[in-house]
Amino acid sequence: MGIKPGSQGSTTLSDGTEVQMPLLTYAARTFAAFFTISAGKARALLPSDELRPVRISPRRALIMVQAMEYTDKNIEPYREFAFSIPVRRSSYPDIPGLSFVNWLTGDGSASYITHLAVDTAQALLIGWEILGFPKFIAEIELSESGTERIAEATLDGESIFAFAVAKTSSQKEQQRDFSIYSLSPEENKLFEIPYQSATTVGTKLGASSARLHLGSHPVADELRDLDIAPVPVLALDIPQYTLISNRPTAKIDVGDWRDPRGVYRELRAAGRAETPGATTSSGIRTRRASRSSAYGRSGTDRADV
Repeated sequence: MGIKPGSQGSTTLSDGTEVQMPLLTYAARTFAAFFTISAGKARALLPSDELRPVRISPRRALIMVQAMEYTDKNIEPYREFAFSIPVRRSSYPDIPGLSFVNWLTGDGSASYITHLAVDTAQALLIGWEILGFPKFIAEIELSESGTERIAEATLDGESIFAFAVAKTSSQKEQQRDFSIYSLSPEENKLFEIPYQSATTVGTKLGASSARLHLGSHPVADELRDLDIAPVPVLALDIPQYTLISNRPTAKIDVGDWRDPRGVYRELRAAGRAETPGATTSSGIRTRRASRSSAYGRSGTDRADV
């Protein structure tokens, strides 16, 4: 990568662990899909007038659903899922449809995190104490069939979602610089975190590219309220990527803005109160002594989504 851990200094987490920054991902897998959502509801989730949702039509914005598995990193391996809204700075022109094409193909694109979960305590603490990511702990299972990559997330025995993306037969190499925005759970400020990535990515358009089923957990109800379309716009199949996760470069004061995601807010607070530790109140393990990749399972492990 050309960058060494520690070049941006180190941070000692509240559990005593020292973390070198930037975070360097040497090997990871991910898959994602874009669905349309209500542009008005997307706008209501953004805590600053400096951000606007990228629209695909005058009344429809987008949400990206993504599952990730970090297998080789300068911290312990973990899994993650994210729901995020592609955004643009308010000073940029907005042409519905074309703005999304530019977001997909150009450097400097950005997303705002709406819901984010991981499956280890270390990843949770790094999110809270360094990156401003309001993460919570969930059980995240990854598998695959002959044609799909599959993610299932549960909490307290209830399904948050089941999600599947079609495998692609060909991929191309791509390098991108992008930013992630997140409302820090500790400072009530909007953080901007810059990333650099190198991916092997395949793209598929249309209804057969992905499937999403929201479950019965209250988090799923909160997501359902965004009016997520049943049919995806496109999906990304990324069997390999590397990533540089930098320290936040901007912190924007949002004043007395109140996060409307009440269920998500309560989950974050509960999870934060219980770390560092071995389990959440529901008994989910937050540290795994060992883990083998779920990829490569047979089709009998396929989730029905």
